[in-house]
Amino acid sequence: MLSPKYKKLRMRIFQIVSVLAIAILTWFVFKGKDGFQYIFGDLSFVWAELFSGFSQYLILACV
Repeated sequence: MLSPKYKKLRMRIFQIVSVLAIAILTWFVFKGKDGFQYIFGDLSFVWAELFSGFSQYLILACV
């Protein structure tokens, strides 16, 4: 089992990473050619990778 302090640190890092990911995606949306269509169309694989990565990380964090 992980110590509570380590779990807390891990969740803090996860929060920072998710905020950064949201900020980067928002920047892409505003900079993109066709806004949301550009993100959800051409970069849909990036969304898929992000969400699968987050779900795997959440599962690991709960263990």
